[in-house]
Amino acid sequence: MDARIAERYARAAFAAAGKVGAVGAVEADLDALAELFERPGAFRDFLLTPKAGREAKIGLLSSRLQGQAHPLTVALLGLLLRKGRQAELPQVAEAFRRLRRESERVVFAQVSSAEELGAEERESLVRSLERRVGKRIEPSFAVDPSLLGGVRVAIDNTVFDGSVRGSLQRLRRILEYDVLRQV
Repeated sequence: MDARIAERYARAAFAAAGKVGAVGAVEADLDALAELFERPGAFRDFLLTPKAGREAKIGLLSSRLQGQAHPLTVALLGLLLRKGRQAELPQVAEAFRRLRRESERVVFAQVSSAEELGAEERESLVRSLERRVGKRIEPSFAVDPSLLGGVRVAIDNTVFDGSVRGSLQRLRRILEYDVLRQV
């Protein structure tokens, strides 16, 4: 899979969706279709099987998705099928999502905590992160019991580790360094 190809399709779809004010709708459609594609099953098999011709697939998908997906999404899926690039669908969806985030100055944050965070804690954490990075945050929350306590946040290539496990590891490194200096 070539990321450059997925990027080209995503850029074209993003530009077209932006012109008609359908970025959110197309992104939601692409996310749903990519999720379906990534799971083993009938949709994935249908798109990848060489048994049915491309035009037959396009016709069937167009009729099934009519009224359920934005016409731009259906057109993009048809184009991917015509060009034999249907396997790129998840990468196109990811590139489209990234383009939308860039245009809205939004960053994705993966937030891991030892226990499930309440709604108020989530909101407070997101507000704090937004002040810190100077951009709007689009968070994804996950529970990771190995953290022991606290929170770890990954934004792009930066990790803010306020977990108990991270604190213990930093303390361990400091103590090892001090012991080695004394030797």
